[in-house]
Amino acid sequence: MKNKVHKTLNIPYINDSLQQTRKLLITLGCSYTTGVGAVDQDILDRYPVVYSNGEVDLNLLDNATKKEFLDTYENLGTRPDGKLSWINMEHDNCYGNVLAQRYLNNSYTFVNFGRQAGGNYGPIARLFLYDIDYSIAEKIVVIFMPTSMARLEFLEDIAEHRQAVGGDTKTFWPGPNVISFSQGSVARQFCGAYLDLIHSDRYEIEKTLIEFQILQQWCKVNNAELIVFPAFNKIYNKKHFYKTIQTRIDRDKDHARLKEHQIISADAEQRVNKIDWTKFVTPQGCTNFYELCLKQEPAEFRRQEIDLTDLQPISPNKFVLPCGHPSAKGHQLMAEEFYKIFQAKGLI
Repeated sequence: MKNKVHKTLNIPYINDSLQQTRKLLITLGCSYTTGVGAVDQDILDRYPVVYSNGEVDLNLLDNATKKEFLDTYENLGTRPDGKLSWINMEHDNCYGNVLAQRYLNNSYTFVNFGRQAGGNYGPIARLFLYDIDYSIAEKIVVIFMPTSMARLEFLEDIAEHRQAVGGDTKTFWPGPNVISFSQGSVARQFCGAYLDLIHSDRYEIEKTLIEFQILQQWCKVNNAELIVFPAFNKIYNKKHFYKTIQTRIDRDKDHARLKEHQIISADAEQRVNKIDWTKFVTPQGCTNFYELCLKQEPAEFRRQEIDLTDLQPISPNKFVLPCGHPSAKGHQLMAEEFYKIFQAKGLI
């Protein structure tokens, strides 16, 4: 495979495959869906894991070992800077691909609409951005793994074609010190303005309610089964949405935030229920993917909240990587749990 576009991102391949299978599995989400860090488990067993720039980095290997890797693993490639490219291996090991290949025996065509560091808007927008003939699918299943609601996404204006998934959105975060952007850049200034002038917990909920309704409507129009399991946030629940949507934000004439306070909203419950909460699943009683991985670890290791700066060693049972992402072992577990859900829903 080397540096080729992974088949789950290759639109012509997806359309050709769909002609044969007539069944489509779509995953929507962030890095937890793309499989960031999910290198083959035997690699984690043999080499120390380095945490660098928000993801697993094994590029500190010597040149001889790199050559050995490239000769051994067909799904490894090289980047323009000469470092190893793990992206195809990660896509091979992500839960969606494992589910489609190992558990569903390739009876479903699989497309991965996740994106590293992405928000919720981008994956949903990809349902409309790419030329996939959904009408020929006799069965469509969408697995949505919502991520941080604070992430703000815009469509890119530099994409040259739509034959491969990627390069289609840009993500911004609330705050002036986002490491993704150069210090003093306009992008960092924008992130600061986003925090000061736009972002609030109430904004997150309002935006997410709209995103869910767009996705649900798409599924209804395309007769698709929707399954929802958050990536790492515990706040995707009625109680949090109901409380937050009844928060009022007072701002001055320049839209700077002055204060916030609770209000009573007569239609709060109705608006929160615009999300079909029956689509949420709780494998092994867990509310998100990260929690599911932690459940497989010793009790003393489990944490209530993700701390990407403190979680340095790989977890004892190797379900959680130093960057807080699930390992290939974690994705295998996730695929197995989704297969059980497929069985229960009669989707096999």
